[in-house]
Amino acid sequence: RQEFESLRIDNRLDVVNSFRLLKAFLDYGFYASAIETSQTIATLAGYSDIALAENLPAYFSYVYYGTYYLPWVQEAADTYGVPVLVLFSLIHQESRFQPFAQSSAGAQGLLQLMPQTAETIATEINYPPNFSTEDLGVPLYNLTLGANYLARQYFVFDGDPYAALAAYNSGPGNAREWQEIAG
Repeated sequence: RQEFESLRIDNRLDVVNSFRLLKAFLDYGFYASAIETSQTIATLAGYSDIALAENLPAYFSYVYYGTYYLPWVQEAADTYGVPVLVLFSLIHQESRFQPFAQSSAGAQGLLQLMPQTAETIATEINYPPNFSTEDLGVPLYNLTLGANYLARQYFVFDGDPYAALAAYNSGPGNAREWQEIAG
């Protein structure tokens, strides 16, 4: 993976080689690198924001906003009753679909769960069996635990997606405080 990432950086000003690398990244499941390369190609083509680039070939938007891990994301969304598009958006923002992503705060995996939160949920739902922090790097486990946690936030905040997402990222106490401040 590091060699591919070095190639991506070395070729960031070469649109042809970047496009070649884009396919390799997708083939090998290096989705974060594919997303970054898609953005690089769009920028080199004169589009600073993929979301606003009407004339950019759809392929680049497809890569940038890909539905990676679709069967597992859909299953987690259906199981816990959370919107699948919200899960995809959260994964895209939190980890760029990198299973081993880790934040400076210690959150891990696709849905950037804090180990203590994940352990609590894993114990309550008995999944995965014999949970360990390393399990947060397993996409299916991380998606299951993260979707469960997000569903809990939706429940606590009566289905309010803004409050649920705020609570997911910063804890329910902070989200409640912000709700009170906002009125």
